Amino acid sequence: MPGRSSLALLAFLAAALLGACGPNDALGLTEAPASLDPNSPTLTAKDIAFSATELDVAAGAPFILVVHNDDTVSHNVSIYRDGTTTDPVFKGVVFPGAGTTRWYPVPALAAGTYTFKCDLHPNMTGTLRAS
Repeated sequence: MPGRSSLALLAFLAAALLGACGPNDALGLTEAPASLDPNSPTLTAKDIAFSATELDVAAGAPFILVVHNDDTVSHNVSIYRDGTTTDPVFKGVVFPGAGTTRWYPVPALAAGTYTFKCDLHPNMTGTLRAS
C-alpha cells in the first residue's frame, strides 16, 4: 500500500497535469513541491547547453524534472518518444533565465529511450532512459 507521501505526490501530479494547458503540456511550477524527491532528475541550462546529456528515471512512475535556468535567455525542456524530436510525450513551458528554476511534473513514461531538448535551442538535447 502506498505511503502518505506517495499519495500526496500522486495527487499533486494529477492536479498539476489537469491544470496544464493541454494533454502534453506541463506548467513550470515556480516553487518546489513539498514532496520533492531529493533524487529528482535535474538539469541546468547555461551557455545554451544543458549540464547533463543523459538522465535516468524509473519507468511507469511520474516524476518531477527540476530545471535551473542560469542563462540570460529563455528555455524549456520537452521529452520526445523513441529518440525523435517530433513526437512529444511531455512539453514543458518556456521560462526566462537569470537564475530561475522550474519544477516540471512529468507523467509516467513507459520503459524505453527518449530524447529531451529545449524547443528554442535545437543543439540543447540529451537522452532520457526510463527503466
